[in-house]
Amino acid sequence: MYTKDEWELDEAYDTIRQMKDDKVIVPIGEFSKMTKTTVKTLRFYDESQLLKPAYVEATTGYRYYRNTQLIELQEIIAYRQIGLSIEDIQRIMSGHDATGILLERMDMVESELKNLQDQKSRINSLLRQIQEEFSMSYQVIVKTIPAYTVFYRTGIIPSFQEMSKFIIEAGEECRNANPGLKCIEPDYCYVTYTAKEFRHTDIELEYAQAVERRGVETANTKFKDIGATQAVCIYHKGPFDEIGKAYAFIYQWIEENDYEPTQNARERYIDGIWNKDDPMEWLTEIQVPVRKHSL
Repeated sequence: MYTKDEWELDEAYDTIRQMKDDKVIVPIGEFSKMTKTTVKTLRFYDESQLLKPAYVEATTGYRYYRNTQLIELQEIIAYRQIGLSIEDIQRIMSGHDATGILLERMDMVESELKNLQDQKSRINSLLRQIQEEFSMSYQVIVKTIPAYTVFYRTGIIPSFQEMSKFIIEAGEECRNANPGLKCIEPDYCYVTYTAKEFRHTDIELEYAQAVERRGVETANTKFKDIGATQAVCIYHKGPFDEIGKAYAFIYQWIEENDYEPTQNARERYIDGIWNKDDPMEWLTEIQVPVRKHSL
């Protein structure tokens, strides 16, 4: 037995289903399932005047569609899949020449394909250039760096431009406290960055200089012994702001050749602003202490 309310609801739904020239209409949710189209998209097409519901229930705002609108929706979807704008589809649906609009879209697609093909060629060219630069510019050396006694200074500098000042101050402070202390021959000194991530400002670093013996420590300069270590090394010639390419190459080489880093990389400044006016003549050695992966 139907209750009064159930009977009225059923009767209302029967009325809706028989409207619009006796063609069956269904709620938006069911129409969504039938067409594999989201309710959100159907509402958007309604608001865009592309596909209006067959009936909107006045009190609830529920949308209902005729099953004959399936073909109309599939036409809209087909146009969207080829990249037509809502405006272009509106023009077609309102009676404009579809052929002319489709030919315009064809011209745009051909232009886009040409641009994409040009981008693809440029990417391939850059990839070849990178590989050629890597293979031509960098030669890897695996060597053992001897054990040393070093004086060192750790600190933070505001920018890379302050590094020379940081190094000079460390040397002067150590020399003033140790007048007779000599650096080893051949000279060995390096900078290593101690932060966990790269920074352009507030750069954490350690400068170390190999010396003949330990000496008197100061507030900023200390002494330590560093053990011998195997290192993967390359030379970078050119401005310091281009050294990132060298780092990319050396760490790629380490991974591909079954090594793993054991310490932070060391930078040895062989030629620089202090003795070469042309930045293209600056020479830096990058040393990455490593070990072979265990089997």
